[in-house]
Amino acid sequence: MRSVVKNTNSVLFIDFGGPVNALVPGNKYFVRVRTDAGGELASANYGPGCEMGLASVGVVRCTQLINAPSYGHSCNETRAFGSSASSFIYATPVLGANAYTFHIYIPGEPTALDTTITRGTYILQLKWPGRPMANGSTYNVDVKTTVNGIQSNYCLPYCTISINNSYTGLINEFAPMEDLFSGDVQLWPNPVADGRVNLAMNGLVDADQRIGLELYDMFGKKVLAREYGNSGSSFSTVLELPSEVSSGVYLVNLTVNGVTTVQRLSVVR
Repeated sequence: MRSVVKNTNSVLFIDFGGPVNALVPGNKYFVRVRTDAGGELASANYGPGCEMGLASVGVVRCTQLINAPSYGHSCNETRAFGSSASSFIYATPVLGANAYTFHIYIPGEPTALDTTITRGTYILQLKWPGRPMANGSTYNVDVKTTVNGIQSNYCLPYCTISINNSYTGLINEFAPMEDLFSGDVQLWPNPVADGRVNLAMNGLVDADQRIGLELYDMFGKKVLAREYGNSGSSFSTVLELPSEVSSGVYLVNLTVNGVTTVQRLSVVR
């Protein structure tokens, strides 16, 4: 039983709990709708219902920028264009996706920036050579994904990003790890479905390291902690996530000899 309130006459499949408690492909769901057109929504009657569902094969799930208050929220937010920690936007991860295409534009303004950027991750930094996003302007952002060679459509309603190059509203934990750590860090698969996560770190400077790992959910609750001893310039391990770690986006804190860096991990159960 799920209820979603929107201020538009459309709804995304991912709004029904995704990535937490997402709809299950192959299942049918009975859906009814009510509106506040005749008064208070809570006292309105539902209309007749119908069945809907996600196909189990051959269909790629929709995605869009993450809504507040979920971690990584970017939909209808303010960002800076450039190298700061406030220049990142995040789409809702889709299991199995190997490409995310972001369409950034201002509708009805043919002379404004209109660009399409594809990345192998659901994170996009608003930074590229050439024509920048204009300070003080607001852009529409649509996102689509590719899974096993099948590409989804752009999903409505779109999100907006307002550019303010003086904006510093995000703390450094929103920056990807490679901007904070001089070595190479890999965390895969991401998203992870079976609870087994590979972690590899290269370019470690100290001869001996004390490595700490902490996993936090979007509400700041610590759900996992590990400590490791290591010697040499590289480190690797396989992390087994507890069964109680549910679907969602998590923050991974990695500390190497007192220097802490961060990585994001998406879990899809």
